[in-house]
Amino acid sequence: MKEITEPSRTIPVMAETEVLVVGSGPAGLSAALASARAGARTMLVERHGSFGGNITQAMVGTIGWYRSPGTVDAGGIGVEFEQRSLEMGASLDDPDGMAQLLDADMFKVVADRLVQEAGVVPVLHCFTVDVVMDGDAVEGIVTESKSGRQAILADCVIDATGDADVAFRAGAPYSVLPKDKRMPASTTFGCSGVDVAGFLEYVHANPSRLADWASKTSGKEDDLFSSWIAEPFKKAKDAGEIPAGATIAGYWGGLTEAGEATNINVAHSLDVDTTDVWDLTKAEMEGRQKAIWALEAMKKYTPGFEKARLRSFNSSLGVRESRRIVGEYVLTERDA
Repeated sequence: MKEITEPSRTIPVMAETEVLVVGSGPAGLSAALASARAGARTMLVERHGSFGGNITQAMVGTIGWYRSPGTVDAGGIGVEFEQRSLEMGASLDDPDGMAQLLDADMFKVVADRLVQEAGVVPVLHCFTVDVVMDGDAVEGIVTESKSGRQAILADCVIDATGDADVAFRAGAPYSVLPKDKRMPASTTFGCSGVDVAGFLEYVHANPSRLADWASKTSGKEDDLFSSWIAEPFKKAKDAGEIPAGATIAGYWGGLTEAGEATNINVAHSLDVDTTDVWDLTKAEMEGRQKAIWALEAMKKYTPGFEKARLRSFNSSLGVRESRRIVGEYVLTERDA
């Protein structure tokens, strides 16, 4: 690979704080709120133009999809996201259980409000590109933004990037699976022009169960209702309208009285290294094409979607698996 040498330079310190949280997805937003509410000077740095991460960028609003009668729920700030969203008209009932399906766009406002009320110092449009080290200790980060290359120093840095970017650059141990062993990345989309009553009639006549998609269960959950949808895509493949190898199947949600289905998560990309810009570019474009194939199949084969049209795409690929920090303890399937 051809290389160039970047000349050394002095980087201005844009801010100093007690706690610095990098990444504002569900984990980072929760960490920042908890820190500020406990009295620490807290700064939250996000590379996108809104807080919320996978909720607002990837349209993953189903943070409590597992909640059913008899479920033991841990509570905490995640439940607060749902309660506050419900109060602000930023959620809908989740068809898979007793949770709230968070609205990707309105949750941006919910997150803004929570951050402001807690006194968190917000920084958007700011990408973390390196770390500031003192021996083995992380003292801060180096950022790139429209303001240039700057540093933020902190007593405590929390890596909530989802890709372990801070830990990786600090030399912390991590694990990562080969690309072909990772869970797929997803492109979520929303529709308008849906005959909601007609679609629900079809769903009730052809109900899906959790066992239709879950690879491993204890058995007691198998008959729980699931918003899983695969039939229209199989029909389209059989008709030669979707390539046979395309990974299209998944879940629907977010039905509104305005004739919308706000969360259709069926278009998936395999073999994606989400720390590689070439893989990310390919997956984003491939995912949108699969979403269009999926929409056309639903218009043809799914009652209620005959007049549906594209309403929105997620702003960024929905990522399930990337680098994993090897911490003091690794949570296992048995723990869960």
